[in-house]
Amino acid sequence: MALGTRVKDGLTTQSKDIRMGSLMWQYISKHDSTDGSGIFDPRAYYFFEPNNYNKWIAYPNNPPSGLLPDGGGPYEYQRDNFYTVKGTDCNYSPVNYYLARDMDNVPDVLISGAEVLFLRAEAYHRGIGVSKDLGMSSTSFLDGIQFSLDFWNYIMNRSKLPSGVTFQTNVTVPTSVNFFSLQQNIEFFTASEQDQLKEIYRQQWIEFFRQPQEAFALARRTGLTPHVGAASAVNKFPIPPSEVSNNLTNWLSSYSNGDDLSQKVWWMN
Repeated sequence: MALGTRVKDGLTTQSKDIRMGSLMWQYISKHDSTDGSGIFDPRAYYFFEPNNYNKWIAYPNNPPSGLLPDGGGPYEYQRDNFYTVKGTDCNYSPVNYYLARDMDNVPDVLISGAEVLFLRAEAYHRGIGVSKDLGMSSTSFLDGIQFSLDFWNYIMNRSKLPSGVTFQTNVTVPTSVNFFSLQQNIEFFTASEQDQLKEIYRQQWIEFFRQPQEAFALARRTGLTPHVGAASAVNKFPIPPSEVSNNLTNWLSSYSNGDDLSQKVWWMN
């Protein structure tokens, strides 16, 4: 989804290395034109922005050697008043500055209506706790997308920088990029049942952009969320060294093969 973070202190240092990843880009744009003409998902404008030269360029999730390096200052506080200035070395699309800067109007999402609807779509698709019903699954899936778009449209169009400049002042989402353009480009209804299930997970993964812990849990649970290369085999976080030192007996009984990150936690067995 993005490169990751370098956490120190302050917005600039904790966010400086985050960029839009190529995997996310292929799910929100139908081609790689840098003018953004291929974008069909409004969340592209809510979650990301063009580089310093107003071009949409994704950073490869599997970068080749010799790749043009990135830098600049897309998360510098000077953008409160000089929004378009991202630094001459900002070559790839950063995360939208409003998401990183606005502490008053952009919420920390714990659970959203879209997440509930996507879970419902999965339940009907797989027959979990209810009778399998692909029609109800499709309805819940489309409702989940609509809820996600409505939610982020509501949040971002009320977002402001500390200078008082609104999101709408700096960012224009084309009217042609909406729920219908998204629906037309996901090919859900012509897909097989397995591919439909993958699409449910994919849209849930996109919705989890501000909930990385839930995106990780979804990938761990299903193994079908978007990824580059083999699916992640990480099922747990490393045990702190202090726990190994202070609770060795229980640590050994629980992790007889060592602190193997691919080992399933107890509720996964």
